[in-house]
Amino acid sequence: MARATASPPHNVPCNHLFSQVDSISESQVNSEPPRIKELPNRVTRGIPGVNYEPLLNSKTKYPINNFVFYHRLSRGNEALVNQLSTKSIPNSAQDVIRDPKWKEAMNEEMKSLQKNSTWEIVDLP
Repeated sequence: MARATASPPHNVPCNHLFSQVDSISESQVNSEPPRIKELPNRVTRGIPGVNYEPLLNSKTKYPINNFVFYHRLSRGNEALVNQLSTKSIPNSAQDVIRDPKWKEAMNEEMKSLQKNSTWEIVDLP
């Protein structure tokens, strides 16, 4: 069965796409689906479950500077490793929405995808 799709002109402004990122409220991000408790499989009965959940504000579980020896690195690579250790990657959508740099990065990525015609906007079926 043939499916007809209409390709938009390449110069269609995409501001309406990016405004969605700004319009997401924290209450929408904070809402979590209800958790359903599942019974363990027969193999794991009697074994206590893992209750560990890392803190969302921790940057990284295993910092690279604990495993890299600087004395063998060139100055450039040493600077790179030090920079990697100081960058934090968001652990949730909440963190992304709160950080203007991440919002800007998402908008740049969306613009790039549109510029390269990666996506084709079509009407819903």
